[in-house]
Amino acid sequence: MTDNLERMMYRPAEAFEAAGISRSVGYSLIASGEWPSVRIGRAIRIPVEELRLWIQSKTSGNHSREDSQPSSYTKNKTRAEANFVE
Repeated sequence: MTDNLERMMYRPAEAFEAAGISRSVGYSLIASGEWPSVRIGRAIRIPVEELRLWIQSKTSGNHSREDSQPSSYTKNKTRAEANFVE
């Protein structure tokens, strides 16, 4: 009977595997609040649909490559470009 039920939540390890990320990165995303998660007692669960929406928001093309780089990278790149002489 459970074969007909659609999963509504993942365990953390399942969500990490589905998203293709490491365990440490996954728990960092959960701890920072960036990833949607629900606590049920001591258990952590990740809602499947909210995870899909989060992934879509990160891959929707709204971000340029520079937006995904740390701010120090962007600052250094800008400084380097400013010093460039043709």
